Amino acid sequence: MKKLLFILLILFTPMMVLADSVSPQIFGYEAVVINKNGAKVDDYDNGKTIPYNTKIQVENEYDEGLYACLKSNEVDCFTISAKDIAPVKEEVLPKDLIKKDYQGTTLDKYENKLYVYDTDGIVLKKGPSDAYKTYNITVPFKKTIKTIYAVHFEGHGGGYTWFYVDDGDYKGWVANDDKVANYSNQPIMMFGYTKFYDVGTDKEITTIPPETVINEYFYGDNVYLAYKGNFGYIKASKYDDGYKFSSYGYKSALGYIFTKESVNMKNADGKSITAIPKGERIKILYGEMEDDDSFDYPWHETAPICSDKDNCLYYIEYNGTKGFVDGEDVVALFHEDKVTTLSFDKELQLYDINYLEDNDRLSDDKISLEKYSKEHETNITIPANTKITSYMEYYLVDSSMDDHVSDGSKSYTINLIKYKNNIGWIVSEEKDDRVFHEESYEQRDYDEPTTNPVMDKTKEDVLKGVMIALIVSSLALISLFMINKSKIKNEG
Repeated sequence: MKKLLFILLILFTPMMVLADSVSPQIFGYEAVVINKNGAKVDDYDNGKTIPYNTKIQVENEYDEGLYACLKSNEVDCFTISAKDIAPVKEEVLPKDLIKKDYQGTTLDKYENKLYVYDTDGIVLKKGPSDAYKTYNITVPFKKTIKTIYAVHFEGHGGGYTWFYVDDGDYKGWVANDDKVANYSNQPIMMFGYTKFYDVGTDKEITTIPPETVINEYFYGDNVYLAYKGNFGYIKASKYDDGYKFSSYGYKSALGYIFTKESVNMKNADGKSITAIPKGERIKILYGEMEDDDSFDYPWHETAPICSDKDNCLYYIEYNGTKGFVDGEDVVALFHEDKVTTLSFDKELQLYDINYLEDNDRLSDDKISLEKYSKEHETNITIPANTKITSYMEYYLVDSSMDDHVSDGSKSYTINLIKYKNNIGWIVSEEKDDRVFHEESYEQRDYDEPTTNPVMDKTKEDVLKGVMIALIVSSLALISLFMINKSKIKNEG
């Protein structure tokens, strides 16, 4: 029996080590209720009061409070105010989060800079939560401080992040919603005549003209940047200054527009400067994000694509002329700079360029792929063995049949292609034969985004986990060999 347990242990240890090294987890800590009248909590029913000095386990942090459970009953959970509790451990350092007591932590390396735009300055906390007390030192207004680590909470609306500051006299934790702005070197470009304000007085300094590129800035409630010897800010929301469109766009790496009809390119004043014909694929130079909340996620800037088509602009270059196109006049997609030439051994139907747009209906509404495709059908068919240019490839599943039928779903390959100046989608069964003629990558021209503070475990962590697993497996095999060798020797 002992031998069996030993064998099971050495066989499963590598898998446990690997799983622990790659699983994303959340920070949590033990606390007690310090409100002598008890803490009123939201238990998603009628509400109740948790008595004074009750031990709880805080598991997550949201905008509306802390999510916690009773230590005595882990299924009794609720939302509680940070002011009603105190962590058992008064101070938490990054090194503590790696220890056994804090094994549930996502602690990411995040070497970046923060700009303090609170006119009263900010105070750093002793731990990554609103429940921790502060240090007796204030980081002054307009100060730039360095960060080295980040801990993320998956709260409502994307959650938020606590950064650990280590910069001379300033050491401690600050949240990304505490009037600090993150540094970024992902270029942005002014899309219109953009008002530039003083940080301290909020008075307008000047207007930044269209097509001005800013290579470095800090993003927070607003966008803080240097312009012509002044340091100020532009407003992050597209509606703050009455703009229909955002006043800026992000430099794009992997975003493209496709023209479904002829469209007009315009300058910043809205005047048409050239016509772009139907069936063109053009790289996005600068594009808008979804809304002002997107400033929390600068690592998505490699493909700034806005789903609000009626209020979205893209800055492009076509035949040597640069200008803007309206999002409602084109289809914008994210994909690699890869172009494939292929052909099929049967005739194919061409579907319109909006084919992929609402494909969730296949799974959510159980619409059959046949019915869905019929809605997007064009009057164009592509003859068998015709060479066509494919820009991207996806897979769709027709799950319209009963969920309980294991083989009821069929998988299909769809390609975005160009055929005789028509851009659209073709659909084929995954098992169908196809011929790949050539594949090429286009030249990219962009800067890598700044470090992502809310990233999952990095590739380096995964590699470490794999190496540890291999080492443990090797040691296990050696141990088995030695045991068997000793047994044979004793029997001899």
